[in-house]
Amino acid sequence: MKAQIQANLIIQEQIDQQEIDKKLEKESSQLHHYYSNLKSSIDGFEFSTLDTWNIGDSENTVVRGSEAIYKLFQEYICSYHGAESDLKSNPKITELLSMLEICDKLLELIKNSNVPERETLWTLTSHQFTYRIFPRLHDEYPDKIDTYFCESCNIDHGFPKRISSLIKSIYDKINNGL
Repeated sequence: MKAQIQANLIIQEQIDQQEIDKKLEKESSQLHHYYSNLKSSIDGFEFSTLDTWNIGDSENTVVRGSEAIYKLFQEYICSYHGAESDLKSNPKITELLSMLEICDKLLELIKNSNVPERETLWTLTSHQFTYRIFPRLHDEYPDKIDTYFCESCNIDHGFPKRISSLIKSIYDKINNGL
């Protein structure tokens, strides 16, 4: 009888371990899916100008990937003087917002995860933000990310609150590490 109880306990431990392994495998698959989505969103991002009236101009060359994100930030920081409400309906801004939300969520999920490749996913995700999204903002961070009044041109600069808060959240998560 004692041997049977011992065998049942071993079998139960194996079943429990299989359930844990299955859960980790599913979690790993979801994290990889998030990362793949983030990377393909960055790779596929195209941009020419924020000014929807000038989209077809030959002077506005379409660029892709991290170069497009850099150009969007450059144009926004240096020369866009439209209303913030216009930006909230601009598809390029909403696409950028989506990428930032995915990056922020992915870092949070990885941090709370126990998957074996956790450190690799953290490094890859951090890399996507640090080297593909953040470069144009590096010199502006953190002082000129939020909306501020520019006395030289008498207009507000900075990013909509949702974008600036996501940038700060991602930056903080990366700096705090796993």
